[in-house]
Amino acid sequence: MSSWSTVRAVGIPPDCLHQIDAAEQPLLVMYVEPESREYLALSASLDRSVAQGGCRFELPDSVPQALGAALGNLLEDGARPERLWSECLEQLGLNAPPVSVGFEDRRVRTVIDLIRAEPGRSFGVDMLARQVHLSSSRLSHLFKYHTGVPIRRYVVWARLRTVMAETAAGTSLTRAAHVAGFSDAAHLSRTFRQTFGFAPSVLFSAAASANVTLVDV
Repeated sequence: MSSWSTVRAVGIPPDCLHQIDAAEQPLLVMYVEPESREYLALSASLDRSVAQGGCRFELPDSVPQALGAALGNLLEDGARPERLWSECLEQLGLNAPPVSVGFEDRRVRTVIDLIRAEPGRSFGVDMLARQVHLSSSRLSHLFKYHTGVPIRRYVVWARLRTVMAETAAGTSLTRAAHVAGFSDAAHLSRTFRQTFGFAPSVLFSAAASANVTLVDV
């Protein structure tokens, strides 16, 4: 891993290995899905180093300052998660009218819709390619180009979203793991830790004090 950098706010593009040390300070993490309008707006404004494969871009100090003040006020008012998310997007400039760039490849969109519709299904690249009448290599290239992540990584992300939605609705971790297509709870735990840096029990165990809400906007 490369050397550490000290920043107040940083963006990490998709599929970039990274580690965060918050030094016991409050930390706000936003995950912007690669097929979303918000991601398109953000990626359109990235600097050249990120566009050429860099794995981070710093955000101005005004961003964490504004977010901290806005979220503090909203939390005191008991705002719903959807409002908190909207405020985050506004401070980052991501809730403006749709940008001129667009997610135009319908074949990639079809593949995303298939994966999202059945996250527990074992999708192979060959099978998905046949659904959109492409070769496996061509589909893999197009998918990575448009979303920033390989197909298999996106399948994993869709499964983790399902786990979070299921557990937030009261489903046990073991049951959520099977619904999402993981072989067992241990498989889920390994994958969750590799993706987020901690075990799912930190959020979803009976002893956890976290209140998890999945916001779709």
